Amino acid sequence: MRFLLDEMFSPAIAVGLRARGVDVVALAESPDGRGLPDEHVFVRAQLEQRCLITENIADFVLIEAAWWAGQTVPHWGLVLVAPGTFVRHRRGAVGQLVRAIQALASSSHLAPGAVVWLRPE
Repeated sequence: MRFLLDEMFSPAIAVGLRARGVDVVALAESPDGRGLPDEHVFVRAQLEQRCLITENIADFVLIEAAWWAGQTVPHWGLVLVAPGTFVRHRRGAVGQLVRAIQALASSSHLAPGAVVWLRPE
């Protein structure tokens, strides 16, 4: 599975995941990735065939529901991260997030059309 990290996630997370063999890009890594409307972020994930990882639960749950209202093909997946689950300013938190995403990437819980919650290992 390929991933797109929403802009609230540091590029350091993408770097750590790529070092572990996970195909991931972070919106914050590219100048055209910052400040995109949420609908554009979701469409970008679909065009790049990537599962979107976000903490912006309220908006993306609605966007995902609208996808199903207008599409007959599944989206590439949506991973929801409850804010505060991975406190990124605490020592080791980036590593904890990287490990959780890596574990999810190698699990069978992700499939096109899936919506899953990311939890610490």
